[in-house]
Amino acid sequence: MKKLLTRNLGLKITSLLFAVALWLVVVNINDPVISRRFSNIPVKLINTEVVTAQDQVYEILDNTDVINTVTVTGQRSVLEGIDPNDIVAVADFDSGMQADGSVAINLSCSRYNSKISSIKGSIDNVRLSVEKKRTIQLVLKATTSGTVADGCLIGNINTDQNLVRIEGPASVVSSITKAAVNVDVSGATSTVATYVGVVLYDAEGNEVSHPALYTNCNQVRVTVEVLGTKEVPLELAVQGTPASGYLDTGVITAEPELVKICGNTNNLAKVSSIVVPETELNITGQSEDMTVYINLTPYLPVGIGWAESGFDGTVAVTVEIDKAETKTLSISKDSLVVVNVPEGFDAKLEIGDEETKEYHVSVMGLPNVVNAAQDRNIIGYADMNAFMSDAGLSGAEELVPGIYEVELLFNNLGDLKVAVPVKANLIISATESESVD
Repeated sequence: MKKLLTRNLGLKITSLLFAVALWLVVVNINDPVISRRFSNIPVKLINTEVVTAQDQVYEILDNTDVINTVTVTGQRSVLEGIDPNDIVAVADFDSGMQADGSVAINLSCSRYNSKISSIKGSIDNVRLSVEKKRTIQLVLKATTSGTVADGCLIGNINTDQNLVRIEGPASVVSSITKAAVNVDVSGATSTVATYVGVVLYDAEGNEVSHPALYTNCNQVRVTVEVLGTKEVPLELAVQGTPASGYLDTGVITAEPELVKICGNTNNLAKVSSIVVPETELNITGQSEDMTVYINLTPYLPVGIGWAESGFDGTVAVTVEIDKAETKTLSISKDSLVVVNVPEGFDAKLEIGDEETKEYHVSVMGLPNVVNAAQDRNIIGYADMNAFMSDAGLSGAEELVPGIYEVELLFNNLGDLKVAVPVKANLIISATESESVD
């Protein structure tokens, strides 16, 4: 039996080795070792607080947080079960930070990791730029672009965020001088409310952006008030009396004559003029034209503003004052009359001597008015109600017949004034029925 086993021993060993080799060849042919490439594998950054806890910020350079190509080697049967999501790339800031500021990338496979021969990426490190962090706070400025509809203008612009906090690399943050939002109002006829993005600018007006910049708000809500406009006149009146011998012509001019106001539709509809109180135009003692500058702003109705940006509400108002002329008119005594004579009394007026049929009245006014004055249009009279009131009489029962001196009243004077008071005798008598005992 022993001889049977050891016979041709060398041949048997050779056959065994050949069989093993043949098995390996067959296995290798059916499941060969291959390499497979995977593209754009993201690198997961962990323990980044190692940098940020030191009040620093980092920036990934050259997109090295993405590996362009990862090559995995192993048997075909293993690699066929792997997809890109199984490739794990990790950069650990705690243990992988190197002297040059880069972080080593550790590659592995979440499936069959022990069965793959090797795994290698086209890059080995995430390259960083590490810089001290700086934080600033800027007032948010809101602007508009475009043109609103004809007859409209922009009113108040409000944002729901007034301040913007900005964090990032000190070199970048130091260059930022303005944070702003802009709203396009082209053709707008009513208030515009929208969300717009916050844009950062340097001192030269160039936009500043950086992947390591952080703001507490990327968008804000902006409300742009769009108002209607309207031109309205001024309502002007004077107070006081000019100097003796001078008169107010009644002519008041303003520059500008019309003012342009703005407001919402409802408020504008309520305004037809700007009313200026007469206290602004006191002509007392004036002997020549008076020009004053009036600030109209206090007299704007609620909800109304000025439509022109260069107009501050100040207008120049001129009141014309002219020297008065006088003229003496001859009035027929036949036109004298007493009005409001109480029942039971008769009253008449007498002036001058009995022989003259006329009396004289000196009137004063503007030249054109005085020149047009006619004697026959002027009527002198006495009012018994006014007489009794001036005398302190409560009624006709207290009236005593007699002769009283009164100052004549005149009608149809128009814009004329009596320059010198005219005195007359008011003769009051009881009617005959009242005089009988």
